[in-house]
Amino acid sequence: MLTYATADDLGAYTNEIPDDVNVYIMAASNLVRGATRAARYEVDQAGKPVDPWHIDAMKAAVCWTVVEWIAAGLHPAAGKAGQAPVPASSAIAGATVAYDAPGQRAAEAASLDHLGALALNELRDSGLLYAGIRT
Repeated sequence: MLTYATADDLGAYTNEIPDDVNVYIMAASNLVRGATRAARYEVDQAGKPVDPWHIDAMKAAVCWTVVEWIAAGLHPAAGKAGQAPVPASSAIAGATVAYDAPGQRAAEAASLDHLGALALNELRDSGLLYAGIRT
């Protein structure tokens, strides 16, 4: 499978490296590949970009996506339905605390299908999401 980052690359973004980091990297690389599907850029025989700017942007987009999933407690292999439930309230000795915003879980689950702002900005800044006319 074509991936754009490694566990070592991810170490520059977070100290929380899961044991199955390659699963995260493969899933995030798949999202990056999907987001750049219409982009025009030179690739090597393996299908990876050759321009250092594009290499760095795709690597950063993968890393930011993995960091987002780790921070949210999401695992891409579990899919949306397999994520841990988030309690909407808790009551102890008469005190009740509700800490799940209505759209929070939906937003977290959506991040399994779409790149976040940091990842998109990396790709956009490198020209990989440019939608204008090219000659």
